[in-house]
Amino acid sequence: MNIKRDNVTQRQRLWLLVITCLGHSVKHIYNAGFFIILPELKQSLQLTNAGVGTISMGRNISGGIGNFPWGFLSDRFSHQFVTILAVGMILIGITHSVFGFVTSYWQAFAMAAISHIAIGSWHPAAIGSLSRVFAEKRGFAISIHGIGASIGETIGPIFVGALLSFTVWQSILHWGLVPALLTSVMVFVTLRSIRIESQDLTVRLYIAAFINLFRNKKLLLVLVFTGGYASAQSIVITFLPIYVREDLGQSAVVLGTYLTAAQAIGILSQPAMGYFSDRFSRKSVIVPSLLLMGVLYILLFVMSSGPAFVAIVIATGLVNFSLMAICLAACADVVDPKLHGTTISLVFSSFVIFAGIFPLVAGFLADTEGVKSVFFFAGCIALISGIFALLVPWGKVR
Repeated sequence: MNIKRDNVTQRQRLWLLVITCLGHSVKHIYNAGFFIILPELKQSLQLTNAGVGTISMGRNISGGIGNFPWGFLSDRFSHQFVTILAVGMILIGITHSVFGFVTSYWQAFAMAAISHIAIGSWHPAAIGSLSRVFAEKRGFAISIHGIGASIGETIGPIFVGALLSFTVWQSILHWGLVPALLTSVMVFVTLRSIRIESQDLTVRLYIAAFINLFRNKKLLLVLVFTGGYASAQSIVITFLPIYVREDLGQSAVVLGTYLTAAQAIGILSQPAMGYFSDRFSRKSVIVPSLLLMGVLYILLFVMSSGPAFVAIVIATGLVNFSLMAICLAACADVVDPKLHGTTISLVFSSFVIFAGIFPLVAGFLADTEGVKSVFFFAGCIALISGIFALLVPWGKVR
């Protein structure tokens, strides 16, 4: 399986970086909006915290499993990455629009799962293409792409929170089809001239190469602390909105403002983290970031209200989403370039094991010990993950 040299001009490289960043931001507006709508969904369907945790768990698991076919398509048909991105964005809009019709717990569970499968279409094709085109500056390129996540997570909360002040959550989801369609057209029109060569990757060879990923000890080590990071993050982004809305009695607009301020910091921190990870090492960025995440989450538990609590919520934006780009680059460093799309899928599929179950556990903990107890739980997971990343041997193999 030989990879052909991609004939991509500097202008096309720039367009690829800009448009994938913009598309990523739109994708994350949907992702962030879900967590602002979640308290309204909980109230509307009269769910318990365990019920909310189960929906989050199902969402993560389905997204993880759904990443595998997206990863295969992105690697096998790498020359069609633009079509995959455009079609995937349309599916994001359709599934979220249908989500607005749910009237029961099981309908909400199913649509949360299906919509997250659609959301998973973006990463393998986008990051896989960036990883190939920007092989020498992979950490920086993926971090720029990750800025899109921070922008989306910045705009999404305050935008959806403001919409909730004069309309119902169902209408917001119904109209969600429109920006997805517009983004799909933008992606196809601007990137369709970029030619990334297809790979000699049959289903049989793909399966054999995929199995070999599980023999890559360095990759498995990275997946463990990436899973820990994902678990801690998933717990907090699921239950922080519940805590702010129900325990602190704040409005959806205030909640959106908190989360927007937090994500705005990530816009600044992410390219710096990518640059330093390329300049020095992934470990020099990942380890302190995980430890900082753990400390901040525990401080959310200690400072349960007031200005200090708000300041800590905002500070979590330094690492909440920014760290994912560096973890993805660390995984890409230790695998065959032919399987970058699949590796990205495998990273997100590790959520099945880690981020899948922990929101459910946190939901039961919230029902018995109070919602703020989940912050301490998440902080401990992040600290353990940081210590693990510090002690185990991993790094580039080429």
